[in-house]
Amino acid sequence: MLRSLVGFDWRKSQAHLLLLTHFIYPNTAQQFAKADYWKDVLGETPQQAVKRFEDEGVLVTPGLPEHLEYKYKVSELRAMLKQRGLPVSGRKADLTARLVEADPAGMKKATTGLTLLRYSDRGQEIARQYLAAEKEKREAAEREVLAMLREGRFREASLLVSSYEANQVFSRGINIDWKNHDPSRDVAVLKGIFGGRPKILARLDHGKLEPLRLAAGMMLLWGSGEAKSWLPTDFETGLAMDNAAAARMLLFFGYHQADLEWYREVGIKSVQIITVNDGHSCEACRKLAGSKYKLSEVPELPCEKCTSDLGCRCTHVVW
Repeated sequence: MLRSLVGFDWRKSQAHLLLLTHFIYPNTAQQFAKADYWKDVLGETPQQAVKRFEDEGVLVTPGLPEHLEYKYKVSELRAMLKQRGLPVSGRKADLTARLVEADPAGMKKATTGLTLLRYSDRGQEIARQYLAAEKEKREAAEREVLAMLREGRFREASLLVSSYEANQVFSRGINIDWKNHDPSRDVAVLKGIFGGRPKILARLDHGKLEPLRLAAGMMLLWGSGEAKSWLPTDFETGLAMDNAAAARMLLFFGYHQADLEWYREVGIKSVQIITVNDGHSCEACRKLAGSKYKLSEVPELPCEKCTSDLGCRCTHVVW
């Protein structure tokens, strides 16, 4: 349902503030016109929201050089300069400035039909404050989740992340109901991550393993493939694989342990092991690929003999 246009303060709307941030560089309002998901969160059409921004002077029309820079590639700008016998060296901004100075009428014609908008100084300040506040919210949530993981409060950690996601303008994932998120799967995987030691990481002492466990837990809960954000800046495992791969081994170990437990609960009797066939899998993993096992005889994954610098990418499929 669309909002009434009367008496609405868009500065209190997270969706409107997020839309405003899309104009940090010159942009067109037209690209949002057919995006129904924007209309759903704004409560009005994106065109109406952008009109609000223009009316209040937080979005303004940039100059002709910026229109050229938006519409044309560097190679196209250089071709236009060459046609006019002008130098073709320099940055993109240099090229557009040179074209406008030499042929303003021609350049205006070359951008006919293109309407750009960008922040005014006031709009930039509003957007900057919004982005800074959102960054602080995210960092505060991450700090709290890390503390919960250290204390073994896995269910609470999962629910805190789901609450954070549920309050985003556009939440992470497809068709995920974060407001009714069931933390049981996260808890099962986290128990594997924090409760066991995969043989592939057997060389690591407790001091190295615990930071990796925390990073793996954060990767799971925040849906991230990056471990660096949650590891000490000087952290090194001493393994052939890098820090991110080592954290993934713990994450995969947690997934595999949770999967095996679920298989037992639902009565699955056997599984097949498959691996990624992309030229990076090691010989040990290639030997495992295609093998079928009774559930009671499944070898530990990640494969302890894996020598890939990316780490083991083997997994189970129901057989």
